Amino acid sequence: MSATLQNGGNPFQGSDGSNSASTCTVSNVVVASGTGTKMLICVQGEGNGLAGDREVSSISVNGNSGLATRLGRTNGPQWSWAEIWGVESPPVGTYNVVVTLNGLDASHVSVYVADGCDSSGFTTEQHAASTGTGAGVSLLDTVVGDIIIDSLCIDATGHSPIAAGGGTNANGTLSSFCTFGTQAYNAVGSGDAPSWSWTGSADYSYVAVAFQALVVPPQQVRPDADVTTTGWSTAPLWDKVDESSADGTVIVGTFS
Repeated sequence: MSATLQNGGNPFQGSDGSNSASTCTVSNVVVASGTGTKMLICVQGEGNGLAGDREVSSISVNGNSGLATRLGRTNGPQWSWAEIWGVESPPVGTYNVVVTLNGLDASHVSVYVADGCDSSGFTTEQHAASTGTGAGVSLLDTVVGDIIIDSLCIDATGHSPIAAGGGTNANGTLSSFCTFGTQAYNAVGSGDAPSWSWTGSADYSYVAVAFQALVVPPQQVRPDADVTTTGWSTAPLWDKVDESSADGTVIVGTFS
């Protein structure tokens, strides 16, 4: 099966670019009733020029700060940081998602909701942080049907980031100093390599993960007809495998 994004594949978004707030709210996040519903929360922040100085301290989902778990985080050499948090069973309804930071900062938040996810939830996150004109990682445990989500922060504006996945994406100005990016697209298999590129070298922070699609074991169908083989009791072919017949008769005999 394949995971499917709610809200037409688009994230619910919120931002505070003022550098004078320690919270960022995404209002009116709508989670419809579904099977195997999961949530991913992407956060990007500017920082204060000291690598690792800002991070998410908690996330409230519909007033509950115990639902979200940090899946991945990274920060640039000086400016920029990015995180992704996951919620295994988000409550159904319309509510706010409030991200609280460990200090004042400009930040942007994107919330994705998907149905048809496996109970294991999410793939292993991968992240990268450096200085350059592009960012990317390789997700080693994705399969066809998964949906890749990423979180990008670039130190500086006007870089016009371009997503390479070909799915839905959002990017724009996070603050007067930073640019954010986030994308969602269907995985093609192990070794998926989500990435972004932009003009002009800059510090960046990048994290990627995927909603894991529900894994359905193949169905085993008992053959309709009985099969007679020399030296064996007559019983469905299925029963030759486990050496017992449907009516309880023990199969005796040997191959030759």
